[in-house]
Amino acid sequence: NGSSALAYAAVAGHLDVIRALSRHGADLDTAGDGGQAALVSAALVKKWPSLQLLVELGARLEVRDPSNRTALMIAAMHGHSKTVSSLLERRAMLEARASDGSTALVVAAK
Repeated sequence: NGSSALAYAAVAGHLDVIRALSRHGADLDTAGDGGQAALVSAALVKKWPSLQLLVELGARLEVRDPSNRTALMIAAMHGHSKTVSSLLERRAMLEARASDGSTALVVAAK
């Protein structure tokens, strides 16, 4: 489906696979052919444990999807309050803008 192995593991919640891929040098921020990095994929499907582990392993909070949206924007757009709170606690950029100019605050308000 174009996802990287890491993104697939994140969406499926396979924490041991995420750890193993990271240990063997997988780039935590690389997007698969579909354009989504593991952190963005985890935020999209509300996989809190995967997202938390990726951040702990060093995934960049500001990695973007093909529409230039961050994991924070994706989580806000889908009403994932726990994920939003966690990303903000870790200092995700609230003022980051997507390709259409929207921020996490704008998408949360929609």
